Amino acid sequence: MRGMNAVQDEVKFHSDRAMAEIDMASRSLDRSAAEAHLRLSSLHLERVRALSRAGASSFSRVEG
Repeated sequence: MRGMNAVQDEVKFHSDRAMAEIDMASRSLDRSAAEAHLRLSSLHLERVRALSRAGASSFSRVEG
């Protein structure tokens, strides 16, 4: 089991990457490139959601 700090670090990494991909998508002049950046952002956000769900269930097991 990973420590809470490691999970928080991973959540921050993927959140930051998602925002960076959105920024790059908004600056892209090419539609295909913008769509690729948005897809990458979506993957990073999915990882954030998965990590958040896993963290919440781990927390509830400890507390409950």
